[in-house]
Amino acid sequence: MNAVATLVPDADLRSDLPLLTRLLPALVSALALLPATLALQYGRDFGLTLPLLLLQALLMAWGAVFIAGRAHGQLSYWESRVAPQAARDRVRAIVWHDLAWIAVLGLAGPAALAGVLAWQAQSMAPLLGTLAVLCAGLAAGLVLGLGWYGRVPRLLLLPALLLLVLLTQPSVVKALGAGEADTVLAVLAGVALMGGWLASPRALRVCAPPLPALRPRAWLRRLLGRVWRTVPPTGAQGANAVRQLPFMIFLFLPQLQIHAERMHWLAWGQRFGDLYAALGYGLWMLALGAFATAGLIAPPLLWRHRLAPGGLTARRWAQRLVLGSLLFLVGTLGLGLALAFVSRPFAPSVWASALGDLLLAASTAAWLRGRRKSKMEGLWAVLALGLGGAVAIAVPLWLGWVPERGVAWLLLQLSLSLPLAWAALRAWARQDLNALA
Repeated sequence: MNAVATLVPDADLRSDLPLLTRLLPALVSALALLPATLALQYGRDFGLTLPLLLLQALLMAWGAVFIAGRAHGQLSYWESRVAPQAARDRVRAIVWHDLAWIAVLGLAGPAALAGVLAWQAQSMAPLLGTLAVLCAGLAAGLVLGLGWYGRVPRLLLLPALLLLVLLTQPSVVKALGAGEADTVLAVLAGVALMGGWLASPRALRVCAPPLPALRPRAWLRRLLGRVWRTVPPTGAQGANAVRQLPFMIFLFLPQLQIHAERMHWLAWGQRFGDLYAALGYGLWMLALGAFATAGLIAPPLLWRHRLAPGGLTARRWAQRLVLGSLLFLVGTLGLGLALAFVSRPFAPSVWASALGDLLLAASTAAWLRGRRKSKMEGLWAVLALGLGGAVAIAVPLWLGWVPERGVAWLLLQLSLSLPLAWAALRAWARQDLNALA
């Protein structure tokens, strides 16, 4: 039996995180097709290219960082045992496969949008600039992850980190996306050198000891322990959700800087007056659904906790999952809005309006996830939220009533969120805890 045929299973491989590293770039690519269609129809850019390009570059970098961490975990198991070179060959093939998936899913939509703009401008600069930005994000994320674990020379860690920080700046991404020949050639040359190194047999060897692991879970556990001691952010789902928190802030902070002036879309008095508003609300709910699905937090399911006198019952576990997830998501959204408010103040009603949207999306996602048997089917919960949000606006418009954000809209959302949260609690309480453990 080949000792390298089956690599050691990692807990992260059974989580939703590998799905999200492909799902989120695919969703952004799908969103990019809308401005590409509008640009093709009306002959101009509607100002969505930069936000989509910036978000996609950081999402691809995030996926590459995760791929590097998973590769290090697999290699660490075999390098202390047998056939380390065979293990490196197999892991390198897995890395290439995962990078190809993220590259194909992430490049499709932005490349289509850039292709339309390049055709209209009679220049290949927008297309080359788009490819350079996305490839730079993917390469920098991979080098940063491998450098953190000592799989590439540690000297490359600082340039990769600097490049990722630059990719969070809208002005830098806009200049790079403009397609200046020297800059694009330099970025593509660096990506080609990284690809050539990864294809060599000496790739992924240990060059330095790994750096200490970041511990956001411990920090958040202490923080939540002071706020509400009955919701420990631990367990498989909680560990993955909290581990993502620094990356989610890193990803969406540039978006908040760009869209701070557009927060009036969430303020009271805004009307959903046409089908484009219905489509925009559906996309907004789809994004919140993806965020809520990734942010489910569950307490641990150790057998000692469940079998001890007065231990963790299925209903108590479900209560902590649903209520703890809502607390985590509301806190993260509040932090994001606070960062956006510092960049550019907006109306106070935005806070209440965004809270209503998030509670509705989070309770619906928790209910749909609790009804599903497989974690991979969490994709359907996200798509259902996006489609349901668009239909919820389109149907009243078809009936002749124009929905409007305000107190009545918020009360309607809360009246729907409460029964959905109760249904989510009942759905998770019926789960087999032994199977989930």
